[in-house]
Amino acid sequence: MIPAIYSKLKSIVTHLCQTFKVFGETPKTGRPQKIPRVDALALSLYQHRSARATKKSVYEDFENVLKCSYKTLVVSMNKAGLASLKLLFVIMRLGKKHAHPVKCTDATDIPVCLRKNADSHKTMRQFAGFGRSSKGWFYGLKMTMTRDYEGKVLAVRFTAPGANDRDIFRKVNEDINGIIVADAGYVSKQ
Repeated sequence: MIPAIYSKLKSIVTHLCQTFKVFGETPKTGRPQKIPRVDALALSLYQHRSARATKKSVYEDFENVLKCSYKTLVVSMNKAGLASLKLLFVIMRLGKKHAHPVKCTDATDIPVCLRKNADSHKTMRQFAGFGRSSKGWFYGLKMTMTRDYEGKVLAVRFTAPGANDRDIFRKVNEDINGIIVADAGYVSKQ
């Protein structure tokens, strides 16, 4: 049995992918994909929308329907990451055209591992760094996001925690018009 939330997500993803031509042409040569790209993207979104903690739990939910191995599911979902990024940019571009005049910019920390493991962490070594937030010290990234009053995401930027907030604010909001509300840390001293 397929969950209703997955069916709804798949119809939305299918419509968006067809409208904005996210995937392009299907390859004519080679082995056919066991899990179609639209399904892999919908399964990835299902994992996060339904609060599934792991890809393994998604596999257990759809094991009878997919008829493939766990590894095939994981590879397909990982490849769908690029398509989700393309969709995010399309949605942000459309949001800027029809945004509410009042916007809000704020940043949050995204820890990638525990502080004690930072020296041996290899996956995000080029991007991550040590930073301090209201929750204390962390090793990870800083995400700066601008949304309008209605909640539409207009801009997202990931930086190292030590990056200057004022510079990030200017770069993220350079092509956004309207009233932008931000913390005092974004105000430039002149």
